[in-house]
Amino acid sequence: MTAPHQGLGRALIVIAAATVFSFAASDAFAQRGGGGGGARGGGAPAKPAPPAPRMPDGTPNFSWVDEANKGVWTTGQNRDFAARLVDKAAGIPFQPWAKALYDYRIKTEQKDDPEGFCLSGGGTTATSNRMSQPWEFIHLPQQKRIVRIFEQNSMWQVIYMDGRQHPQIAYDLPTWLGHSVGRWEGDTLVVDTVGFNEGHWLSVNGLPRTSQHHLVERFTRPDYNTLRYEAEIDDPGAYTQAWKVAWNLNWGPGEELNEFFCVENNKYPSLYPTEDAQFFSGATAAGTRTQGAATPATQPALNEGQGHPLKGIWLGDRGTGANRMPVLIEMNWDGKAITGSISPDTDKIAFTRAELNHNNWTVHLEAQSGGTKYVIDGKIENLGALNRSIVGTWTQGNQKGDFKITRQ
Repeated sequence: MTAPHQGLGRALIVIAAATVFSFAASDAFAQRGGGGGGARGGGAPAKPAPPAPRMPDGTPNFSWVDEANKGVWTTGQNRDFAARLVDKAAGIPFQPWAKALYDYRIKTEQKDDPEGFCLSGGGTTATSNRMSQPWEFIHLPQQKRIVRIFEQNSMWQVIYMDGRQHPQIAYDLPTWLGHSVGRWEGDTLVVDTVGFNEGHWLSVNGLPRTSQHHLVERFTRPDYNTLRYEAEIDDPGAYTQAWKVAWNLNWGPGEELNEFFCVENNKYPSLYPTEDAQFFSGATAAGTRTQGAATPATQPALNEGQGHPLKGIWLGDRGTGANRMPVLIEMNWDGKAITGSISPDTDKIAFTRAELNHNNWTVHLEAQSGGTKYVIDGKIENLGALNRSIVGTWTQGNQKGDFKITRQ
């Protein structure tokens, strides 16, 4: 493996085996460290760059006009956002749980990276992804839209330039890339995006991202071969205040995007150990899938689960020995507090207390119904997996037992 890829962890290693042709194409970009100059598609040798092009209305053109000067935008991985901070002295303003989860992902070498499971990044992880795959702008002035198309998973982002606001559906039904509207501030394109789901990370290294994430990106082309990128991250679900990162992207002259489908013959999930088998039901120790119907407990929704570790619906049972009863627990995170309910029988009972200790990933829940008090103490198992579990003790009035619930 080439030097720029050393230490990426098993996610990238297995993707390489699963998508040999596509990875080989993208690896050429990574070897350049995101720089221009392109041998990948028989790119043209270096030559004096023309002035940065403009559209007929005078706004900057972030693409190309003359085929002799065609190309794409290339970028390195930009794994460490702390090194890309606009205000390095301030650092990344983590909430405590978010810092602990980030540290866990670093310690485990990003083994749960959604990109390793062929899931599409959005926002900052689309602009700069693990495999350093390029992308380009397409200007559609008559339609009042600008589109970004990405080699990564052959995806695209529509930026609406007609002055519209974000619709309510963007918040109600969050997506991988969110909903984007844009405007010009002089020669800078400002892209405002909301409505991200919690299926991905904020950075290659594993910075958490929640559905409260509001991203403002600024693109400026000071010369033909350079695109200045600045991203303001405002995610009160994971951080205590807004913060900014910035870096330059370089023009890859003469190059074009390749078709890339990570899901084709993807071998990575089959190599995931049983205790981490978060995408396929019935995984065995050998990593193969057994016969039988899928169960919700082993096939959680892929578009959630990478934000606050308690957020979601949890199913399981409680009791003593073989005397078990089903239980459902729902939990949410608003950026300040855990809210939710337990359903030990048919009724939902709201939490009166809910706490997460991010130092040891233990959970304490309390609820009250009539004269019965519920006290639940547990520990999160398999933290990085989407189908993580909580195991511990269940107290209901004067009855005590154990429980295990799994995130759906």
